Amino acid sequence: MNVIRTLLPTEFDLLKAHLLRLDRDDRRLRFTGQCDDDTVARHVDGLDRFRAVVVAWIEDGRVRGAAELLRFDPPGAQRAELAVTVEKNWQDKGIGTDLLRRSLTIARNRRLEQVFMICLAENGRMRRIADKFRGRLIELDGEIGATLDLLAPDGFSLLQEALDVGHAAVGSAFEQWTPRRRPKIA
Repeated sequence: MNVIRTLLPTEFDLLKAHLLRLDRDDRRLRFTGQCDDDTVARHVDGLDRFRAVVVAWIEDGRVRGAAELLRFDPPGAQRAELAVTVEKNWQDKGIGTDLLRRSLTIARNRRLEQVFMICLAENGRMRRIADKFRGRLIELDGEIGATLDLLAPDGFSLLQEALDVGHAAVGSAFEQWTPRRRPKIA
């Protein structure tokens, strides 16, 4: 059973565990360079837990994909940065696209006007996802910057977010109440 939902600020350790599970290459693509476990831990520990929004793909209680929406300073700024990661065994299944769509809906409903994504030029997956959402791509010294312009919120975007939240609540409740299979003991 899986669910896509926004992590609570108290659940950011689930994001940290996800980022630490990324293999060396995927971690390099996410952070646009090599980084060790301490750098990943500092990144997550340093997130402003009341301004950052993390939309997570959760399977069996573990985050397997995440979209981090980080609003730029100062508070109230109308722009944010977005980073998407999906663990190797969950890639190429549309999870990154769904995480990005949900994150953009959240950003739009909070009256953000633009979202920026930065990735290494070789990161074809992120480039394709940005293309799906009509991002403007700019190459900068081996990195690609994508700018996504957002419309003002409307009834449809508010309904979409409400449906996403409702679906996540039902999925989380179902997962919590579903009995786990226990291994047979010989």
